[in-house]
Amino acid sequence: MDEKIRNKKINNLKKSILTAYILWAFCGFFGIHRFYLGKNWTGFIYLLTGGFFVVGWLVDLLLIPNIVSEYNDTIDLDYSK
Repeated sequence: MDEKIRNKKINNLKKSILTAYILWAFCGFFGIHRFYLGKNWTGFIYLLTGGFFVVGWLVDLLLIPNIVSEYNDTIDLDYSK
């Protein structure tokens, strides 16, 4: 695969911190930001518990940059093979 095409594909798969925060702000109690970041189990728990009784929703304010970075690092590793 051509290097430019591969890099473009990788960049399209990566997640945005800004998008994650927008989802967190407007739909965070339902865990939508967690689904967006590939954390389906915790997204489902947030969906059932209202953001894990609001505490988890508030903690995610600090965790989102790390979760996005972890997700994007996984994408880089998957495509570096």
